[in-house]
Amino acid sequence: MTLMANLWRSYVASVANIISKHQITNGGNVILWQPENEYSGAAPGFTFPDPAYMQYLEDQARNAGIVVPFINNDAWTHGYQAPGTGKGAVDIYASICNNNSRLLFAFEEAYILAGL
Repeated sequence: MTLMANLWRSYVASVANIISKHQITNGGNVILWQPENEYSGAAPGFTFPDPAYMQYLEDQARNAGIVVPFINNDAWTHGYQAPGTGKGAVDIYASICNNNSRLLFAFEEAYILAGL
């Protein structure tokens, strides 16, 4: 494992541990956890989509005490990590796609499309 990978893994675990104390279930104001932001592509040479990577982030959060639902903000409406898609799936999926200006949310396995 590279030094960079060790550092980001330590960072994610540390932040999740701090945030876990401030969840709504503990009287705090954190209602959702977003394991990754706009994870819609990768640089050349990297696997994408990588469900194992997303699952690792989610497992780290759960192991640190995060119990609130996971949400994903996808830069494109590909449905990566949408509820019910398997390993690395989130609880709530949101995407704003600039090329068609539509907002896509998935709560559980129900999709709601709204034109903006």
